[in-house]
Amino acid sequence: VSLIKKIISADRHIEKHQIEETIDIIAESTDHLNDIVKQLLMFSKKDKVVFGPVDLVKSIDRTLRIVKSSLKDPITIIWNKPAEPVNTYGNVTQIEQVLINLSINAVHSMTMMRKEHEKREGTLTFLVSESSFEESNQHSFDISPHEKYWKISIKDTGIGMDKETVAKIFDPFFSTKKKEG
Repeated sequence: VSLIKKIISADRHIEKHQIEETIDIIAESTDHLNDIVKQLLMFSKKDKVVFGPVDLVKSIDRTLRIVKSSLKDPITIIWNKPAEPVNTYGNVTQIEQVLINLSINAVHSMTMMRKEHEKREGTLTFLVSESSFEESNQHSFDISPHEKYWKISIKDTGIGMDKETVAKIFDPFFSTKKKEG
């Protein structure tokens, strides 16, 4: 709704496609939030997570539409999008939630985490590439070293992390953001 209000207030003449695109973003965001709520309910009940085919290109496209719609600062997004679908097996909601979380953290690193005198801008880059699984990681996963795997790389020009922060990134509820209030 705020996106539609923003379009209306910015331009008196509004093209039908502008409203349609905005409504599509709202619908996708609503569907995504619905999926997140379902995931939380599954997690709280300890139900099995449903896995199936996932096109990573479509997932990144959906993620970027949501991220772009919320940007206030000048962030350039580079998406080295493959021409063909990139199919894998997983849970689309979990994959997209990770992509959104990483994107939001990257945007914050390029904007609100900067010092007051620094410009609030940057570049967020997405890349999907074919990868092989390193031998050293095979003991942790039930996988075959001969299968094809996909790697999603997300790079930003934010402030980065010190060693203490990197050591805590997998701690539940860890945040570098200051608590308000």
